[in-house]
Amino acid sequence: MFKFESPKIFDRIVERVTREAEVAIAISETATKAIEILSDVPGMKQAGSRDFACARPIFALNDGTVVRTWQNALKVEHIFLADAEGRMIFGGYVGWKHSEDLKGAIKQIKKELV
Repeated sequence: MFKFESPKIFDRIVERVTREAEVAIAISETATKAIEILSDVPGMKQAGSRDFACARPIFALNDGTVVRTWQNALKVEHIFLADAEGRMIFGGYVGWKHSEDLKGAIKQIKKELV
């Protein structure tokens, strides 16, 4: 069994994995358009807010909305939108079969909304 050298490291990992994201109450028209694009991706499912902490920013939209992505250990692609204050607006994921569709949607969002 793996043993952590420092209990603080273990505590930080557990906290990160179990922490729920703060969710935005209001969203902009730009973010709404991005959500519409993402919702049209075949196989898109709603992602839990706990995965939000793992996602890394890749670019920001013209209204300050941040597009974040993450690939879990099973190589499942996740996408999140966060408002300018870092609160989650949207979270979704697709299976392997639709990874290219998600990448296309991300390119479309970048082209149309940045």
